[in-house]
Parts: sequence; structure tokens; C-alpha cells
Amino acid sequence: DPERIEDYIANDGYVHTRYDVEKGGVMIDIPTLHIHCPKDSFETQGLLQICEPSVRKEFLHGHGHDFPRGYKEVIEIARLIRATAELAI
Repeated sequence: DPERIEDYIANDGYVHTRYDVEKGGVMIDIPTLHIHCPKDSFETQGLLQICEPSVRKEFLHGHGHDFPRGYKEVIEIARLIRATAELAI
């Protein structure tokens, strides 16, 4: 829906859009799992905003823009993957 998109940004053949959740509402209404560091970029927060909060799960870690590691983190991520998949059934 073009009315929900603010503008376009072109960069080396890729096009990015800025989406205004306030104007257009939630864009992704399926269950999602977001694994990220709180220090991650602004785009991470933007992605969270366009996903339906009632079926959105989130795992925060302190490894920057790297994938989390460690037994306890991996076990929790596996649990969240299963819980997110069950929401889709």
C-alpha cells in the first residue's frame, strides 16, 4: 500500500522503504522471533514495530551483532523457536 510508505532510499541497486507504523499499522501478523543485542541498529527496532506484538517473541543477548552462544542461551533460543512455531499452528 503506497500510502503507508513514507519514502524510498536507493543504495547500490537496493531499495529500502521507511514504513510508518502509526499510519499503516502492523505489517507482519504471523508469529515471529527476534534474536538481537539491545545495542543493535535502529533497523532492529523498526522491524520489531511492524510485527504483531501478541505473537512476537524476543531474545536479547550481549554479543553485539554476533549470534549468541553458550549452553543456556542456546537452550532458551531453542525453547523460543518451539514456542513461536506452536503459535503458528
